[in-house]
Amino acid sequence: GNALTIPVRHWLPAAGCVNATAGSIWDLPTSSPAVAACRTGTNTQKGVLRFADGSNLSAQITYKLPSTWTGAVDANIEWQDDNTGSGDVVWQLATACVADAASDDPSFNTASTVTDTSKAFANQRNTATITGLTMTGCDAGEMLYLKISRDSGHASDNSTETADLVGVELVVREAL
Repeated sequence: GNALTIPVRHWLPAAGCVNATAGSIWDLPTSSPAVAACRTGTNTQKGVLRFADGSNLSAQITYKLPSTWTGAVDANIEWQDDNTGSGDVVWQLATACVADAASDDPSFNTASTVTDTSKAFANQRNTATITGLTMTGCDAGEMLYLKISRDSGHASDNSTETADLVGVELVVREAL
């Protein structure tokens, strides 16, 4: 009769590459989409979604909440600065959920926001954490729509560089 609540982590990569051709794994809107790109190093190749300064770009992905979900979701946003590695970037994550037999075009909740400072050098990994995403209207077993954007118009977003999204790690609590 005892229930144990554990955090389960789910990695949602932003994009992938086939040779030098990038493709988004996230769904891109018809206006102001993030741009898929390949980051080619000496040893590694990976896809990213680019969020340019001065443009409020976005991308979306769907994720089915487990039937054992208990109500709390955190997010770790993995990103890189594409050039000088200076300034702050404001990331936003908005959620919406759809139940069985409900409309599959839900309105998003108010976005949860985090401001993250770029590392001292270009191309270093950054992790921006949002604890307790707004999950209003969401229940276990429903389809979760997750929308990520860079709020480059926010007063705290003072980086003039493009922010490259590597992916988002969702931390979902499940009762077992």
